[in-house]
Amino acid sequence: MAAIRRCAKQQSIEAYVMERIRAGRLKPGDKAPSNVELARRFGVSTVTATTALSALAARGLVERRRGAGGTVVAGRLGRMGTVAFVMPPFMVSFFWRIFVGATDVLTARGYA
Repeated sequence: MAAIRRCAKQQSIEAYVMERIRAGRLKPGDKAPSNVELARRFGVSTVTATTALSALAARGLVERRRGAGGTVVAGRLGRMGTVAFVMPPFMVSFFWRIFVGATDVLTARGYA
């Protein structure tokens, strides 16, 4: 299978929407920004914004709905799988920062 090439602006749009989901600003069922809003915000064509939203939909982070629904955050985030961390009973701040960083990276890559 050939790899899909993405431009930097498309990656920026994807990262922006994923960050809003990760931060809890967009919850499952919430309406995501439209391709027109994203195109205006990032100074790109609506085709680039639509492609970014389609890539997020392919990863299971959003659902595209024709008509009044628009694009909404998926009810079950992440199609890649689930990752669990086994941590020692004592949790020092150093380990906690590693855990939070790993969680951010995995969420950005589509894991739940």
